[in-house]
Amino acid sequence: MRYRVLTVGPVATNCYILYGDDAFAVAVDPGAEGGAIAAYVKSLGLEINQIWLTHGHFDHICGAAELKKAFGAEIYMHESDIVMIDDPYKNFSAAFGMDACGGFEPDVILKGGESIETPFCTASVIHTPGHSEGGVCYDTGEFLFAGDTLMDGSFGRFDGFGGSYPKLRDSLFRLFETEGERTVLPGHGAASLLSRERISNAIIRGGGRV
Repeated sequence: MRYRVLTVGPVATNCYILYGDDAFAVAVDPGAEGGAIAAYVKSLGLEINQIWLTHGHFDHICGAAELKKAFGAEIYMHESDIVMIDDPYKNFSAAFGMDACGGFEPDVILKGGESIETPFCTASVIHTPGHSEGGVCYDTGEFLFAGDTLMDGSFGRFDGFGGSYPKLRDSLFRLFETEGERTVLPGHGAASLLSRERISNAIIRGGGRV
């Protein structure tokens, strides 16, 4: 499996394009600029078949409808964040002077614990509430697509709709207990390693508590 990362939208969200040896591709968190993402994917000779959303904030979902229209892709999302899709206050878009930008319904509703099959990997869905109630991470065994749950040395905010510091802390420590190494690919910022986050993430020192 290979991936490309595109930085999109007003808060520099990482949108990942995953692919293998054929045209089948996955988009993780197309948060904005759906047309530009689609054009880029087509330039690589790929087609988006699946869209994996890590949570329901606007900066992770606003390109999903356009990609679905362009490719007929299936959208994967946790059931608890569906209520955020078209609500500009729950998904934070109002804070940036934007209307809700969802305009889609998920095709595959997740609860956590599922396995998603692609031609190039099997991804395990890990429910990681805290940044939002329906936050999930996608674990391929090599890569951990962590959304805003786990970042390089840090973690996501927990003061929005569905956020909870205790739940986020529990989710992070559950990720740290995952056996083996993973490259952590977060929703914002640089990649990290799970081994590094286990010992140096700010949550270890109680960082972020309010």
